[in-house]
Amino acid sequence: MDKKYEILIICAAILLLCFVGTASAKTWYVDDSGEANFTRLQDAITAVSAGDTIIVRDGKYIENVNVNKCLTIQSENGSENCIIQAAESDDHIFEVTADYVNISGFMVQGATGSSKAGIFLEHVKYCNILNNNISNSTDGIYLRDSSNNNVSNNKIQNLKSTALVLGGHYNNITNNTLSNNFGGLWLFQSNYNLIRSNSILSNAYGISIQGSSANSIEDNNISNNRYGGIQLYYVYLAPELNFIKDNTITNNGDYGIELYKSEYNYLLRNNISNNDHGISLSESSGNVIGKNSISKHYEGIELDETSDNTISLNNFIDNTCDIDSSESTNIWNLTVKITYTYKGKTYESYLGNYWDDYEGVDADGDGIGDTPYSIGEDDDNYPLMEPFENYFAPIENIFDTGPSENPYPSIFGTHNGTIKPNQTITVSKLYTYPCAGTGGHTEYAKIYNDSLSVETL
Repeated sequence: MDKKYEILIICAAILLLCFVGTASAKTWYVDDSGEANFTRLQDAITAVSAGDTIIVRDGKYIENVNVNKCLTIQSENGSENCIIQAAESDDHIFEVTADYVNISGFMVQGATGSSKAGIFLEHVKYCNILNNNISNSTDGIYLRDSSNNNVSNNKIQNLKSTALVLGGHYNNITNNTLSNNFGGLWLFQSNYNLIRSNSILSNAYGISIQGSSANSIEDNNISNNRYGGIQLYYVYLAPELNFIKDNTITNNGDYGIELYKSEYNYLLRNNISNNDHGISLSESSGNVIGKNSISKHYEGIELDETSDNTISLNNFIDNTCDIDSSESTNIWNLTVKITYTYKGKTYESYLGNYWDDYEGVDADGDGIGDTPYSIGEDDDNYPLMEPFENYFAPIENIFDTGPSENPYPSIFGTHNGTIKPNQTITVSKLYTYPCAGTGGHTEYAKIYNDSLSVETL
């Protein structure tokens, strides 16, 4: 049989199985008043089949729940009306040990035993934990060796320990509110996770990252945490970079961002203000710190026994002391010349940082101070006369992917510029189709920037 048709038959069989599985799924109801299929959630989980949906009606259910099969478990009217209270405080309230479990819309409380969580996932994948309110427990949501899960739109507050403990890879942690706990989010030995658009407020610490790489921490509001905003420690010899970018980090205790014995992280475009120290690096090297606004601190940036960090295109504004550098040698400007626009004219040069206490002059009007800005053992040899935003013209050379009705966005040829899609594109597979003389097509491709640097990010 032609191999092409073998593949088609296999795919058809898979689709048929999926259809049969979906068709046989049932919906069950739990109501503690006795007017439904079950009065206890655990009884429902034990009795129903994998793939079924369990809807829990308003009420207070005192039990600890073990979910060991693929199920959707959701409240009927949201977390304000449906409470799952631990029957045994020394146990997790929801303990999930199966893949493809969905839990949404519950108020979860009372797991106060040591290392016990409101929702605990162990060695699972493809679960969705959504729209829950977790309080009065030791930990909130705990992922142990669990990957490809989605934790979104949860409120986690008033815990003895950590709101969200993340151990695993390729998880999405988005739009959660983590407040008034000992810890906000603890990420350990975990790679390729997305931490986006969370509010991490009024905890002892905000985000703590240990021994983890290739994570993106972006667009979060990290404020009023007692000891600090984001801490990376022992992040070294990592296979890929962590990106800490576009976060608002304000009114935290000791530091906005702290790196301790950490290498090869990118800190980009963060708004860091009103902390004790803006950015603190200790025994850390090879990091890139660029396009951040660092303002209203006792010390804007603190460096202790650091080397080979590239620190450029940052704004240091209204700090009591912009910099404290001890036993450190770093790079204070872009390492390649770039073309930039300043006051309507185009120039090419290296660019350093903007220091609001710089007292030098710019005789030739190119936007770069004529004398270095002194930094202990180092100098910023290309100090900016104005904040870095004034050195970049609007991006041009934009290529559109075509009309919105086109279901297959595409761009022909090779382009040097910004590709602007006309819609949000989720990429699961990329194809390059054959042109005359190419001899075939490639099913997978890698999109990357082969000259990764601050000015391109």
